[in-house]
Amino acid sequence: MGVEFVLGRRKSGKSQYMTDIIKKHINSKEICYFLVPEQSTLETENKIITRLNSKGLFDVQVISFKKLGNLLLKNTDIRSRTFLNEQGQLLILNKIINELDYQLKYFKKAKPSTLEEINRVIGDLRDISGKELKSEKIINKPDLLIKIKELSLIKDKYQEYLKEGYIDDIAFNDRLLDSISESSNIKEAHFFIDDFYTFSNQQLKIVKELIRSAKTCTIALNIDVNNCEFNKISQNIYQNLNKFIDLNNLKNKTTVLEQQFFKSSEVSHLENILSYNKIINFEQKISDLKLVSFTNINEEVKNLFENIIKIVDQGYKYKDIKIVCNNIDAYRNYFKLYRKIYEVPLFINEKVFIHNHPIARLLLSMINLLDDNKTDDIINMLKTDFLDFDIPEVESLEKYVKENGINYNKWERKFDDSEIELVRQRVLELIMNIRINVQGSSIKEKISCLYQVLIELKVYEKLSENIEEFKVQENFKNVYLNTQFWNTLLEILDQMVGFLGDKDVNNNELQKLLKNSLEREFLSILPINDNEVMVINSQDGFKESAEVLFIVGANEGFLPERISPDPLFPLDESILLEEVLNWKKDDLSKQLTRNIELYFTLTIPNKALYISYSLSDSQGEGIKPAYILKSIRKSFNINYIDSFSKNNNQYFYSKYISLLNLIKSSQGGFLEISRNEYNNIFVEFGEFLDNLFTYNRIENNEGQIEKDIVRKILFNEKEPFFTISKLEEYGKCPYSFFIKYGINPTEEKEFEIKSMDIGNIYHHVLERIGKNNWYIDNVDENISKIIENHFFEEYQENNLLKFDSHQLSYRLNKIKDEGLNLVENLRNDIINSQFKPSFYEAEFGPLKTFPEYRLGLEGDQNFFLEGKVDRVDILKHDEKDFIRIIDYKLKGKKMDYRKFRDGIAFQLFVYLNALSNKNLIPAGVLYNSLVDDYNKDRITGLVVKAKDQDFLMPEGLKESSAIEPSEYELIRKFTDDKIKGHVRKIIKGDFKVAPYYYKNDESGCKYCKYSKICKNKKQYRVLNNEKYDKKSFIEELNSIYAKLD
Repeated sequence: MGVEFVLGRRKSGKSQYMTDIIKKHINSKEICYFLVPEQSTLETENKIITRLNSKGLFDVQVISFKKLGNLLLKNTDIRSRTFLNEQGQLLILNKIINELDYQLKYFKKAKPSTLEEINRVIGDLRDISGKELKSEKIINKPDLLIKIKELSLIKDKYQEYLKEGYIDDIAFNDRLLDSISESSNIKEAHFFIDDFYTFSNQQLKIVKELIRSAKTCTIALNIDVNNCEFNKISQNIYQNLNKFIDLNNLKNKTTVLEQQFFKSSEVSHLENILSYNKIINFEQKISDLKLVSFTNINEEVKNLFENIIKIVDQGYKYKDIKIVCNNIDAYRNYFKLYRKIYEVPLFINEKVFIHNHPIARLLLSMINLLDDNKTDDIINMLKTDFLDFDIPEVESLEKYVKENGINYNKWERKFDDSEIELVRQRVLELIMNIRINVQGSSIKEKISCLYQVLIELKVYEKLSENIEEFKVQENFKNVYLNTQFWNTLLEILDQMVGFLGDKDVNNNELQKLLKNSLEREFLSILPINDNEVMVINSQDGFKESAEVLFIVGANEGFLPERISPDPLFPLDESILLEEVLNWKKDDLSKQLTRNIELYFTLTIPNKALYISYSLSDSQGEGIKPAYILKSIRKSFNINYIDSFSKNNNQYFYSKYISLLNLIKSSQGGFLEISRNEYNNIFVEFGEFLDNLFTYNRIENNEGQIEKDIVRKILFNEKEPFFTISKLEEYGKCPYSFFIKYGINPTEEKEFEIKSMDIGNIYHHVLERIGKNNWYIDNVDENISKIIENHFFEEYQENNLLKFDSHQLSYRLNKIKDEGLNLVENLRNDIINSQFKPSFYEAEFGPLKTFPEYRLGLEGDQNFFLEGKVDRVDILKHDEKDFIRIIDYKLKGKKMDYRKFRDGIAFQLFVYLNALSNKNLIPAGVLYNSLVDDYNKDRITGLVVKAKDQDFLMPEGLKESSAIEPSEYELIRKFTDDKIKGHVRKIIKGDFKVAPYYYKNDESGCKYCKYSKICKNKKQYRVLNNEKYDKKSFIEELNSIYAKLD
């Protein structure tokens, strides 16, 4: 019954030292147990087998606390008890809080996240006596006292449930603790404890009992005997155990290992810095440490993979490399994208939550459909692919119901399309069958019925078929996930029935309860092969080792991770709980844990360490590097941060054919194929888009497409031509522009009334009325009747089926009433204006009312613009014709000079440039609101006039909305230059993912239709959002063109 402490810092050989002792015990035929954290067991087994040069483990067992309990309690009544995992514990807590409803104040209606915190806290409360709760310091905090009393009440009720045949992990460990001293096997065994950087209170008690009962106990701790400030967590454990040893008069020995085995002097030096928490200058040449900053996450991850390829080419294996990323949500999609492009075997060590599994979605949709026929639930159910519906017929059905506004009771009506009608009948038959078979009011009755429905639908058989297909495809990740999912789902359903079965619930309550349970449950994936790059979290750093380590996303708040405030107790209460009850809930305890995590993370590598961070987040906001990088830079005298590899573009590999290669290989025939064939080519649409913007990566021209490809796709080998809206789309995001106009995917039609629909109705009706000048010349006519007739004609010609229901018909009548006011307002505006409408929906372009607007680029490259203007007004005055452009807007609009400057919105001035000439003098551009809004002006815009031309100003428009003709000439030049700039880039083939973004305002991604297929995940083009008005704009133009002149 002796204990030996093996003390040393990182990579001092503690594990090897204990393995050598184990080898001696094995030779003497003695029993050995190697106790490590649960997640370390597999890796530790492999290491011991390697170190012992053995084919397996026979005389030594690698165990966790849980496995030790299973060994010692296997012949007890523990097997007759139902083990409560976290899911079961939360279900019981939910039931308890409902039962204690009137006795609770703070925790009366606890959310799922609060339940999880309560579950953690009541474990600590089991060791707290009533005397401690009567501490004067706690009594003087009435809110804290009430919280603890309520938690104690919940804890007592929870303990009563455990007596009914259940056992949780805390009770399990209590039983384990009691069994250790009674085990003859323990008394003859040697225990080796490693890889723990902290113990829970309960685990520490078990360790003490092992020290007292086992033949010997050897414990490895990360402690520097010469530095008491290093790793205070382990220091406290060491002191606590030594007190226990002294009290029990046990033999003890301490072995200190001071030599460290780092292959890199840089990493060894870094470990010194972290150990002593001070700057220590590194005097040698730096070769194995790199610090790098990148503009954005995309560049950071791209560079990471290029360097992984380079390192592997130098002789390392993929398994020698690890990546630490604490911001996995921001980096996950980039990892997956570049893993595919560079063909790097990458394993992301993360939790896979089961609520996204198709069967989980099927079950939740079925519960929702017990009450009504909501279209979203029906389509979600059919899309799970676990029912007897083919994908094409589900897609056709979805398209039909969206286009025709089918929802709820409309599913009971016959569909016009005969083929889709047959699908509808099968869907309703399925729903009716579910409703007939799912009866009862209690959770037990409903869950049992739902399970039987799954059996009748042969869901498990289809899941088994999928698993077999995955095996054939060697997709072992999905084999594992699907195999584990079914067992996990049944366990959740069993626990719901076991703990809440008698509770009566409606279908909505059942759906929420099941959804919360599914969202909390996850599966941990194991690596598929033994030669993969591992992506881990810094919390795993204490047990990890690698030859080369990349730390990405080394930004403030992520290295180390930010300390989250306690959701149950504010800071002052947490400090008090630490002081009075010894709860490790204060920020100081959390910070110690974060610091030691940082130490273990940075000392993972043996040979080389690469640290990178991004200068901006996905929103384009600037983010700071981690504070530890400042210390590293000072210690290693790194005055600048450079890229990992300056010439690494040669490391580009991809097994996927490039979209552009496909187009090139067609030799012009690509565009002659049918629409169906065209769509078939893009079956793997996402993968083609991946490569679209990595095509010329070797030349480092991301997003670049060759000119001849652009000419074929966008212009069909003809002279380049554009509309203004196309150029504005390019200004918003070049990538979105190419998707829309280059690939031209079919958009889903939806049966929904949008502002655009209402605006189009007004546009068309105004065009009909305006062409006859009825609201000007026929003042005494019955305007209401005229508008009614035009609305009817618009309905007939454009088939406004969206309004073909009682509710939508009411909206149409309301639109007609507002239209009456609209026409009256426009009529009064025109009567009181010297300008008269001359053209409606005026088109300019080849063979149109007005000629196309031509511009030229360098090298005799010409292009032209075409477009359509809502209304063109002309004023004849002193034998001169003045022209102004009117643009109808549903709810008004003001000139946005930021967007004008940035090439995002400049439509009206292009129209004025295109239509004005020596015979038509430009007089302004105006927005005219179609709907009255008393908070906004009905007419806004800019008027071009000289000081003696007040007759050009519309009534109600302020003088501040006027510009001089010379200022308009600057705007004309600027507009033409902005157009040319966009066109140059388009012809050049520049289609980078670069949506605009005004900080704290809006972005080009907000209403983008292609976000679902955009692989980039929002790398923004951040634009200046400072105050910018007409005066600022004109001053900037004067500055620009004065320099040019």
